[in-house]
Amino acid sequence: MAPKIKRKVLIVEDSPVTSKYLEKLFFNDGCLVCLAFDGVSAIQKAKEFLPHCILLDIIIPDMNGKEVAKKLYADPVTRPIPVVFLTATVDVNKDKGHEAIDIDGRSYPVFAKPIHERKILSVVRKTINRFVHSNKPAQLSP
Repeated sequence: MAPKIKRKVLIVEDSPVTSKYLEKLFFNDGCLVCLAFDGVSAIQKAKEFLPHCILLDIIIPDMNGKEVAKKLYADPVTRPIPVVFLTATVDVNKDKGHEAIDIDGRSYPVFAKPIHERKILSVVRKTINRFVHSNKPAQLSP
């Protein structure tokens, strides 16, 4: 039997409170977690850590999350890594779990803050499973 793959998640969040909360949430779910607090370090850590999924805040220092996603997609090393956005700009009362944002014709899942724990864990697990088993970028259906 093949050894179970340890899921790796890169969390890009500039709020120390939120990043620690997410780190604990995903660590307790059995993930290896790496934290980045701005766009430049997010890109660097994505290349080094090679996560199975990146949780990316839209509003971060030095460049916004959409710019980070474009740079990740432009690099062949990080292009396949799925990105899930987190933001306070989506109304949490309207977040049904299937919202998405479009960046250069690619659709990315987006979740409102404060985060619904079960929903985000479920989406990240499914995203990682698709990535690990197909090695293709996970996108929402149009």
